[in-house]
Amino acid sequence: MFIFTGNATVENTLLESHYLAEVKEQYENYPYPPRNPEDEKKRLIYTSIDPLAKINHYCFRGRRHFDNSFRALVAGAGTGDAVIYLAEQLRDADAQIVYLDISTASMEIAKKRAQIRGLDNIEWVHGSLLALPQMRIGEFDYISCTGVLHHLENPIEGLKALKSVLKQDGAMGIMVYGRYGRTGIYQIQELMKLINVEQDNMRQKVENTRTVLDCLPKTNWFKKSEQLFSDINDGDIVIFDYFLHSQDKAFTVPQLYDWLNDCGLNLLEFAEFKASYRPEMFIKDNDLLKNIKTLPIDKQQAVAELIVGALTKHTFYASGQINTVADPNDPDIIPFFCDLISAEKLFNIARNKPTGATMEITQPNVGTVTIALGKYTKYLFRYLNGYTTLKKCFKLIQKEKEFRQNKPADGELFSDFIRIFNVLNLLDFMLLRHQSVRAYKTLEQMQKPIAGKYKA
Repeated sequence: MFIFTGNATVENTLLESHYLAEVKEQYENYPYPPRNPEDEKKRLIYTSIDPLAKINHYCFRGRRHFDNSFRALVAGAGTGDAVIYLAEQLRDADAQIVYLDISTASMEIAKKRAQIRGLDNIEWVHGSLLALPQMRIGEFDYISCTGVLHHLENPIEGLKALKSVLKQDGAMGIMVYGRYGRTGIYQIQELMKLINVEQDNMRQKVENTRTVLDCLPKTNWFKKSEQLFSDINDGDIVIFDYFLHSQDKAFTVPQLYDWLNDCGLNLLEFAEFKASYRPEMFIKDNDLLKNIKTLPIDKQQAVAELIVGALTKHTFYASGQINTVADPNDPDIIPFFCDLISAEKLFNIARNKPTGATMEITQPNVGTVTIALGKYTKYLFRYLNGYTTLKKCFKLIQKEKEFRQNKPADGELFSDFIRIFNVLNLLDFMLLRHQSVRAYKTLEQMQKPIAGKYKA
C-alpha cells in the first residue's frame, strides 16, 4: 500500500487554473469515454496499449514477472477502460493499479465497473497528474496515459510529471493525437469557436455542433475524413470531446521525438498500427525505398506518416531505457500468437502450399502483407503453439520424418523463423516472452468467470 497525502494547496491551485477548470467541468458533465458499468457483465474492453503481453515484449525484453509487486499507474484514467483491463489481467498477481483522474463523475463510473467485476487491486486517487511530483504516491513499473497529455496546456510539463514517478527501468504507454489525421477535426473546432463565441451553455454548444455537422458539404475536410472517426455517433460526450475541447494539441512524428527527447525519454515502439509507420508498406520502387531506408528510423516513420495521411493518433511505448524489446535470437524465448490470429489457422493455410509460394495476411486499417513460404514455414506454424521455446521447436522440426536423413541446422530454421516473425510482429500477430514467464490469459478466459457469475 502507498500513502497518499498529496499537497492540497498545490493540487487545488492546479485544479483551479483556467484550462484545468474548463477541462474538469467538461469531464464532470461529459465523462469520457461513455460507458455503462452494467456492460462489464458481458464483455471486457481491450485497450491496445495495455496488454501485458505487449508491455512485456516491447518494454521488458519479454522477461518481466508481473506477480512480483508490480505497480501500474493509469493517469487520466477517465471512465476506466485501461484501469479495468490492467486490473483484470493482474487479478491473481501481487500487483497494484492506481487510478488517477480529475473528474469525480468519471471515477464513479470506473468504480462501479470495478465493483461489478469484483476487482480489489485498484487504489483510487482524485487529482491532477500535474500534481504527481508533490504526491507521496511511490514509483511505478508501468504508467498508462492515453488521450490525456494532448489536452494539457503544456504537454512537456505533463510528461515530466509522469516521469517523476516512473521507476528507472519502468516504461510508459502513451497515446496522443496525430496532427495530419485530425485535419478535419481541427477545421470544425475552428468553425465552432467562431459560431459559439458568445455561447456559454455546454449543451447548446453541442446542439450547434450537431446542426453544423448535418449541413457540411462534401468539400469539407472533416466530411472527407469522417470514416476515420467511427465513434462520432456515440453521443454528446464524443461530439464535445472531438469538436469543443478547450485544449487539444496534436503531434507529428518529428514532434513526438522532440517532445520525448526534451523529457529524457526514448520511443521504444509504436503499439498500434505499427505497420503504418514503415515506408516499405507503401513504397514499392526498390531504388527509392533503398534511399529512404538510409534515413534514421524517426525520419522513416515521418515519411510513412505523411504517406498514410490518416493517423489520427500515435500510440507508443516510451522509457528512459533503450534495447527493451524481446530478442528473437534468445533460444529460450517463446514466440506466441495473439488473440487476433492462430498458429492452427496459419498452418492449415500453409500445409498444402509448396516452398516458395506466398500467403497473404490482412490487418484491418493497416493493409495486407505477404509471407513467402520457406522450406520449414509450415512446421514452424505447427510447433509454435505459445508454450514451446524456439530451441525446442527447432528440435521438433529436426525430428520430422522428412528431415531425419538431412537435419536442418538451427541457423537454417532461424532464418525461416525470423522472416515470418518480422512480418507477423509488424502486425502485432506474434510476440515473444521468456520461458520463465507464464502464458497470458485471453480476453475470453478473463471474461468467462464474470459472465458466468451474472448469467441469468
